[in-house]
Amino acid sequence: MSKITTNTDLIERKCDDVYYTEGMKIAYKLLMVCLMPKYQQAVGLAHNQIGGTKSVFIAKLETITGTNKWQTFINPTITDKSKNTYISDEGCMSFPNKPNKVKRHNWIELRHQVKARNDVKGSSFITERFEGFDAIIIQHECDHLNGIHIHNKEKEEVNDK
Repeated sequence: MSKITTNTDLIERKCDDVYYTEGMKIAYKLLMVCLMPKYQQAVGLAHNQIGGTKSVFIAKLETITGTNKWQTFINPTITDKSKNTYISDEGCMSFPNKPNKVKRHNWIELRHQVKARNDVKGSSFITERFEGFDAIIIQHECDHLNGIHIHNKEKEEVNDK
């Protein structure tokens, strides 16, 4: 069984695109980690957090009915974001008990793969808009896939000023 890594060399590595079918297998591994009793409070997990190198994460997002459901994101890219931002208090499974304040956008649009590219029934990618806590989770996990975490994000934002 995979476990969460605290190795910053792995966490700070940018992830590579992945074939859809491999991405789905990785998502299953990520879910199995999040379902372990130790990690049941998790709301997201990226592949490099378990030592992987592929651009896949899972997130526990709110559904239309108000319940939470795990969703898979393969080869995601944030394509748009709100101009308005706020400071989010965030924790991270790779840095247990070390929360940090991070600047986040109110909403984001995310393009991600939802089926294999050789599927003849249209586009294999969709773009979705996320707001509120769901947007925070997705920004956090996309940062992971780009080798950014809540502690080097703070340094990045100080340098932006």
